Amino acid sequence: MRTRYYPSIAFAVSVMVMLFFPSYIESQEYDPVCMDPPEYDKKFPPVILEAPEGLMSNGKRLNGIIYLAQGKGPHPTALLLHGLPGNERNLDLAQVLRRAGWNVVFFHYRGSWGSEGRFSFTNCVEDVGNVLRILREAEMQKKLRLDAERIALIGHSMGGAAAILAAARDPQISMVISIAGANVYSSVKQASNNEGMAQQFEDEIKKLLPLQVDPAGFVSGIAEEELEDINPEKFLPQLSDKSLLFISGSRDTDVPAKTQIELLVNALKEKNAKDLTYEIIESDHAFSDRRIALARMILSWLNERSRSD
Repeated sequence: MRTRYYPSIAFAVSVMVMLFFPSYIESQEYDPVCMDPPEYDKKFPPVILEAPEGLMSNGKRLNGIIYLAQGKGPHPTALLLHGLPGNERNLDLAQVLRRAGWNVVFFHYRGSWGSEGRFSFTNCVEDVGNVLRILREAEMQKKLRLDAERIALIGHSMGGAAAILAAARDPQISMVISIAGANVYSSVKQASNNEGMAQQFEDEIKKLLPLQVDPAGFVSGIAEEELEDINPEKFLPQLSDKSLLFISGSRDTDVPAKTQIELLVNALKEKNAKDLTYEIIESDHAFSDRRIALARMILSWLNERSRSD
């Protein structure tokens, strides 16, 4: 028996449009949020580098992946930082940014998801700084076709806090995006002053299987000077000179905007931050039903601030 294939009406219409109205197809503006690249660059193709060698932090190898954009470049590059423990990785954003001509570097902090070492909040911030230094090395710039003058930090949840704190320590970073960024300092500070809360915090840490960490003392083991080093309000002057985008979800119960995100936003407003944007999306902590809107917002903001002369 011969099987016949009957294309759907939608498919048939699309074929007719391509055959009889090619100018219509050509007129459609390329949208990297929802369209594949119109052409493939054989000489400088898009590449994925898994667990790239040389991605180190204080002698410990970091597990990660680099999404290399196609084209000769040099490309702007984003460090995409996950939260605690990092089950949501936001790699759909990485693919959107790559289609738009951005390199994206995604890595796991020390002591998480196969990366060597022990996990701690302060190590997370330090890891970001170490990766930035590696990306700025001449050999790495050449390998990744990377523009070292256009590097952005993008962090979600705890990664948002890491992005803010790492940027405050790095005068070369000018673009920072905090997506539902947690106030780690505030959470740990409260827990350190309350034995019951500290125990509850450590009990929750025990459940996070991807982390190599000692739950006992996870809160009490943070020295006072280390705790102050993760206080974002300590770095308001350094942050005020950068381009900052804060995004919160109106239904976010994990990192409520009123008690976490808006505290830092308001403090930066009082410091007359030169380029501060705060956006609210009608969604939850992971922006589960607004991924396209989130991607468009991030890409538009980045492109406005990363154009090379």
